[in-house]
Amino acid sequence: GTAIVKVTVIGRPKQVKRLDTCVLVVLAPKAPGTLPKGLPPVPDAPNATLAIFIATKQWTKAEAALKEDPHDELIIEGFPANDPKNQITAVWAQSCTTKMIQRNLRMQKSQDTGEHSTT
Repeated sequence: GTAIVKVTVIGRPKQVKRLDTCVLVVLAPKAPGTLPKGLPPVPDAPNATLAIFIATKQWTKAEAALKEDPHDELIIEGFPANDPKNQITAVWAQSCTTKMIQRNLRMQKSQDTGEHSTT
């Protein structure tokens, strides 16, 4: 059958290029951690590249967060397409944020909930 494939990419960009209508962010994939027993090994692809297309409006907030904290990482959800010949996986981002932005949103939400429950 057919399926829609959606991926989550977490990492820090090694290259950023502004295009006419979006931003191209390049990341190098790293090996996954421990996987469930019984799965075949993940193929080694030392030259693999992730090329992610992000709408400029989404990139603006994420870029500011990355500049503010050199340890922050992007969290991108989107739709992938593979180019095995060039060892590139391109992703068209549906959402783009960072770990710090998500942490701050959770803290704000928790503070808001705490304030409402005491009144």
